[in-house]
Order: sequence, then structure tokens, then C-alpha cells
Amino acid sequence: MRTRIIFFSLSVGLFVLVLVFYASQIVYSERQLTEQRAHQCLQQASLSTDRLTKSEVYRGTARVTTLYVNTEEGPVVLFCDAEGKQVRSLPQKALVSEASIKNILKEQFPSGTLLRLSLGWDFDRPLYEAKIALNDHAWGFVYYDARDGTFLRSLILPPS
Repeated sequence: MRTRIIFFSLSVGLFVLVLVFYASQIVYSERQLTEQRAHQCLQQASLSTDRLTKSEVYRGTARVTTLYVNTEEGPVVLFCDAEGKQVRSLPQKALVSEASIKNILKEQFPSGTLLRLSLGWDFDRPLYEAKIALNDHAWGFVYYDARDGTFLRSLILPPS
């Protein structure tokens, strides 16, 4: 009986180890793919990778990689599709700052905690997606137009 328990424990441990390894490989390959597509988008815009200051992935109706780039004309935000093609480029000064969106969010949802704020391109416009958690254990997504900070919509899910 003791041998069976040891064998079962080792089997479960090995299974968990394989699952963790597999998950880490998926995350690593996803990160590599995002990096490769960001480089493609920068090349398409004739910008070097050393000018890239920040990148993030927005997963709306379509996957968009958002690249923050310093240029001679000032900071620019590039929106690239899942294939690494540039969708749009906007000067960063044409967009509402993250700090402003955070303030608007705090006014709208005073009991909310910001979990993630990402800039993306969806429905032919730049938008911010905020993932929030509320005190009653509900959570959800809030969307703002990145050009002027206009509230677009929210999707709040009840506690589970």
C-alpha cells in the first residue's frame, strides 16, 4: 500500500512538472512571436528597435500590439495587427494620458481597483481597456476613447 502511495505521489508530481513546463513554453513562444511582430511593424514604419520604449498587447475583437516609439518629431504610438502590419500611427500627444484615464476611472468607480490598463486599436479608433476589481468581488472591463477620454462602455461581471 505504501509503495502505491509513493508511486501515485511521484506520478502526480511528475504530471504537474510537465504541465508547468508546457505552460512556460507556451508563454515563452507567445512572447517571442509578439517580439518578432513588433520588429516587423517597426521595420515597416522605418524605425529602429532601439527607439522602442514600451510595448503591450491588446486583445479586443482582434489582437493588436501597441508600440510606444520615440522619433525625431516626438513620441509616437504604433498599432500593429496580429501579422505585424502597421494598422495606424498616432502622435502620443494626440491621445489622453494613462494618468487622465486612471483619474476618470477613479471618479466612475471609486471602489474599484485597477488591475490592468492597456491601449489598443479597435472599431477603427484608439481606446483604453481597463480591467478592474470591485469591493464586492465583481470585476470587469471599462473602455474609453483614447482620443478624448470619453466613456464608451463597461462590462462588469458579478462575483462568482
